[in-house]
Amino acid sequence: MTVMLDRVLAAGAPPDLPLTELTDAELEVAWLVRRAAGGDRHAWERLIDQYARLIWSITREFKLVESDAADVVQTTWMRLIEHGSAPGWPRPPATSACGP
Repeated sequence: MTVMLDRVLAAGAPPDLPLTELTDAELEVAWLVRRAAGGDRHAWERLIDQYARLIWSITREFKLVESDAADVVQTTWMRLIEHGSAPGWPRPPATSACGP
């Protein structure tokens, strides 16, 4: 965990992010998000490769029509850009974007 924690800190983690409470996977997402936000195309590609299917599968759980599902996917990625990753990402923002 210390290697990933060092990478996240070096990438400029937000000061309010409780880094010591995150799992290695959550730290990796935080690191990738920081790198992607800084313009690292490879980091974006890794995030998309790792999470695009999961986000789409969440929309299927809610049985959304394709256009609504596409909106949820877009909203989920936008929330990542606006707020960064949080524990459990992408499920919380995707689920809330799907509606009640």
